[in-house]
Amino acid sequence: VQDNGVTATTAAGNVPINAWTHVAAVRTSGATQLYVNGIAVGATITQAPNAGGYAYIGRMSSSTVQQYFTGYISDLRVIKGNALYTSNFVPPINSQLTAVANTQLLTLQTNGSHNNSTFKDQSYFSSNNVITRSGNVTNGTFSPYGDNWSTYTSSGSYLSVPDTAVLQLGGGNFTIEGWFNFASFATNQPIYDQRNNG
Repeated sequence: VQDNGVTATTAAGNVPINAWTHVAAVRTSGATQLYVNGIAVGATITQAPNAGGYAYIGRMSSSTVQQYFTGYISDLRVIKGNALYTSNFVPPINSQLTAVANTQLLTLQTNGSHNNSTFKDQSYFSSNNVITRSGNVTNGTFSPYGDNWSTYTSSGSYLSVPDTAVLQLGGGNFTIEGWFNFASFATNQPIYDQRNNG
């Protein structure tokens, strides 16, 4: 998970391959914690205040490196101002993520006909972010909970959201979470990134 300099890196053994995994990065009082399936894991965290820029789902782009998430993503939720988890928790395995207070982005939590050709921000349109597909991004009826949809991204394929104030997380609390099915595991599997370069 990257957020304009927030990078969470965890050992490969903490993340299963080819299985749905709930991952959450939570910042509270200036400290960021990574949770895998609701359990706080040892992680190397670096961070800098978010100064805006495009938000990338499944891609990390800097002036020197391009990295991509390989696998399926479902229900990516970005909450600004709320540290939703402050200790170990049980992920909502049997129900989709929904828009809670201060949700600024929520992708693909329902199986709708619009998902055949477009990607919608389903944070109940409070933010109404425009989500753009790049590369060979595909959707399908494969998710942690039955017939809802997920997005498959791989090298050169990702989603992006234009720079907007609602996604500028600043130095405050935030929660970035979702369900991820890793096809492989590299040292860095970028889930969410926002920065001015790239």
